[in-house]
Amino acid sequence: MNKIIDFLHRNTDVEQATIRLGFGVLGFAYALEASSTGRTSWPLSDVLTVGVAFLAIARMLLTLAWLHGGVVGRLPGMVMDIGSTSYVISMVGDAGYIFLPVYLWVIVGNGLRFGFTYLVTATALSIIGVVYVFTSVSGWGHSPYLASSWLLALLVLPVYFAVLLRRLQIKTLAIERLSQHMELLARHDALTGLPNRSAFDEYIKCEIERARTHSLSFAIAFVDLDGFKAVNDIYGHDAGDVVIKHAANRVKAAVRTNDFVARLGGDEFVILLPCTTIELRNNVERAIEKVLASLAAPFVIGERSVALSASIGISFYPMDGVDLQSLLRRADEQMYQVKRSGKNGYRTAAG
Repeated sequence: MNKIIDFLHRNTDVEQATIRLGFGVLGFAYALEASSTGRTSWPLSDVLTVGVAFLAIARMLLTLAWLHGGVVGRLPGMVMDIGSTSYVISMVGDAGYIFLPVYLWVIVGNGLRFGFTYLVTATALSIIGVVYVFTSVSGWGHSPYLASSWLLALLVLPVYFAVLLRRLQIKTLAIERLSQHMELLARHDALTGLPNRSAFDEYIKCEIERARTHSLSFAIAFVDLDGFKAVNDIYGHDAGDVVIKHAANRVKAAVRTNDFVARLGGDEFVILLPCTTIELRNNVERAIEKVLASLAAPFVIGERSVALSASIGISFYPMDGVDLQSLLRRADEQMYQVKRSGKNGYRTAAG
């Protein structure tokens, strides 16, 4: 199904213009044969004039489709398709009924490729064309069932394909939503909704490139909760999940809107704080102090209250490293220094 939809939406204007030109060549040859064998009263000069004019316009619309695409040639193309088909059928007579399926091609092709508006427009033009054909060759008189069946088919087609288009749109929308949801899951932590390690890696690589190009600086803060293992051991993993979600919300609320917060896993978070070199250390330290204060407040788990803290290590680009691995390693080292020194604090790399 995806391959069919992709085919219908790929170069649709060029494809339809090419098919139109092919039908034009076929119809021109058929009209010449009918004129030369006497199956039509139209003189050869008229057949040549109309046929050459159609092929010239079809060639022009194909060129427009190649150059511009879009709606430039769609409506003129539909008018020409219906008009020329009606002309050929009425000129040739009963034998020209072989071209009646062209109306269906115009309706189906425009409906499936360009949407409901084109479906309705093509149907209206086709009904006008069929009425003209059966009137001009006395089809209503000697073949009322054929004429009526074609009109009924053209009246039913919009309903059928409108339902089909709607179902395709619903399926397509569902697939897009599923794809967006899967992408969201792939890039975000399911528990906290924060970006995950994969999303952080992509973001920091872009930030490193931006900082390198514009001579900017930024800081990475590695946050690890103190005493979190005891929460899981004493109260269970459900309680631990509640703490992690609250901690994520507190960290996110404590930093600026342009700071990037991600959860690396477990009770580990990382913050990227973009700053200019001059204001870097002071602003980062103020932000980290707010994070520490927010995490030091008691966590409420049901009817219980749990007090935790955090150890935070900080590294700076480009002073402490110019790549992701170096910056994370330096920040991680500083975080462990804080834990060995009594926890509940932060420490910056030497720079």
